[in-house]
Amino acid sequence: MQLKPWRWVLVGVVGCGGPLPPRPRAEVTLHGGHYGDNDHVSVWSPSVRARVPVGRRVTVSASYGVDIVSAASVDIVASASRMNEVRHDTTAGAQVAVDDRTTVGVSGRDSRESDYLSDGVTLTVDRENAARTRTLHVEARGRWDRVGPGWVLQDRADLGVGTLAASLTQVLDRLTVLRFALQADVLSGYQASAYRYVPVGGQWFTEQVPELRVRGSGSARIQRSLRRNVSLLAEYGLSGDSWGLVAHSGEVGLRWEPAPWAMFDVRARVMAQNGASFYQGTYASLTEYRTRDRMLGPMEAFWPTASFRFDWPAWPAPPSWEVGVRGGWLHQQLEDYAPLRSRDAGTGEVWVTRWF
Repeated sequence: MQLKPWRWVLVGVVGCGGPLPPRPRAEVTLHGGHYGDNDHVSVWSPSVRARVPVGRRVTVSASYGVDIVSAASVDIVASASRMNEVRHDTTAGAQVAVDDRTTVGVSGRDSRESDYLSDGVTLTVDRENAARTRTLHVEARGRWDRVGPGWVLQDRADLGVGTLAASLTQVLDRLTVLRFALQADVLSGYQASAYRYVPVGGQWFTEQVPELRVRGSGSARIQRSLRRNVSLLAEYGLSGDSWGLVAHSGEVGLRWEPAPWAMFDVRARVMAQNGASFYQGTYASLTEYRTRDRMLGPMEAFWPTASFRFDWPAWPAPPSWEVGVRGGWLHQQLEDYAPLRSRDAGTGEVWVTRWF
């Protein structure tokens, strides 16, 4: 089963000069996640990460995670025979405070599974203004993937991905924060599934999609405090690509801190997209490009989540422990995908962080 890479750790490299920032603390986090849906896909995701300062300027970090996937999805296997996969994901990097307002970072990532190998690097720069009311974040990522082998791909095929992203966070007043973000991606290489066949006129053919895909997205978010311990947020996002897929997304959220040691966060996200220009629910004749990937078809999604975080000891002392839990439900309405018209999934996370 082909799994898309994720979990970029944004951490940094060497710098010098400027005033010394406050000394950071070391931390270790244990995290566990689960995903299960009505398409017979189940994913368990345990992971561990650590951040350790090696001076006032430099912090090193590393993480290791495993995705344990059990699937009988009709999107991959028409007979719904079960597949099992294990993906190992490792990251390592360093973060450097050039001065008390600028941080530079670099990290490397390696992801391994039987039919997908991925290696990548991330570079980041974060810069605050003198008044600390504005923060600029710039990020560049590069990735080299090797896809396959699989049922329709005898040897591994290459996929290169480059990403450039930037965000600007501005404090408008003591109650309001505004954030703008832009991102551009270029994908070049094999982007079809190593397992998927497409029915055309009663026969089955291998999936074929363009080898070049250029994507762009932008979003705006506003967060405002209603009371000392209650805040609201709203976000709108728009994305499009060279395959003709356009998506709109929106999110609203409420954050409540009933005590200095506790926080509740409730959010709801919606998304609507058209289909890629070459996507068809059914193909009557053989076309140059063809896909059965439901994520490239017309779709609406609704994803509410709720989380709770507990810190100890409570403010004003800096916490030594944090325990958190998050649960969510995802509903997708697939307008033109005959094998599965809708998908419902439950998601859950739990984490424990210890500072030293």
